[in-house]
Amino acid sequence: MTMDEIEVKLKYKNKKAVISALKKSGFIYRKTRTIKDIYFSKDGISMSNKNRLIRVRNVKGEYAELTLKDRLRDTKGVWTRRELNVKILEAEKMFDLLLALGYKKIKKNLSVREIWEKKQTKVEFISYITPAKLEFMEIESDRDNNINKLVEYLGNTVTCSGEELFAVFDKITS
Repeated sequence: MTMDEIEVKLKYKNKKAVISALKKSGFIYRKTRTIKDIYFSKDGISMSNKNRLIRVRNVKGEYAELTLKDRLRDTKGVWTRRELNVKILEAEKMFDLLLALGYKKIKKNLSVREIWEKKQTKVEFISYITPAKLEFMEIESDRDNNINKLVEYLGNTVTCSGEELFAVFDKITS
């Protein structure tokens, strides 16, 4: 599937306060997922959004997919980038294929994600387990206006975070 991903990454100090605000705004808890992501790149070794990245994602018990992420636009912390996704049946063979095509594995991540939804807007509380411990939340929607309104509503319970949030991953060798 081809689409533009529109999202913002946020830090929070009090998850209960954020969840309380989400519930008051009509968000509903949907599920918790465990996700293993492996990123590949031809032209870099960094997870920087400036790079074109290939991701192989395995959502435990649900599906696996291959994703191309490129063309980033950053508007006051709200990121818009093209994502091309395709479901795959054999993730391990996809790793071998990408390596054979000259891609380099740059990072492997394991995360647990708590998902809340309201209409076209999704909030995920993301807890990375490996390669480093990292917690933040992500708001994703089909329109940046929906994201901006929710960030404004959440007020001082959250702070926008840019790409520097992921610098911890670039310091760790896989």
